[in-house]
Amino acid sequence: MSEREQEMNHGTVKRRDILGFIHSLCALVVTTLIILTFVGGGVFLIHSGKSMEGFGTIGVAIASVIGVLRYRATHSEGKK
Repeated sequence: MSEREQEMNHGTVKRRDILGFIHSLCALVVTTLIILTFVGGGVFLIHSGKSMEGFGTIGVAIASVIGVLRYRATHSEGKK
């Protein structure tokens, strides 16, 4: 009986790890697409002659990435 319970626990942990990996991968892909959209839009605006708006759009993309990285760095310190 305890062997079967241990097998179930191992299966649960394995599923949790796999789903966590899939979640992280999906988040990375979506984030990359959003950043590329902002940068592409900024480049398009710069090419169209609206350099101030274009650089602002690219700046927002860069600032959001830096903000997320700093947030994760400060909040992951307590989990170690």
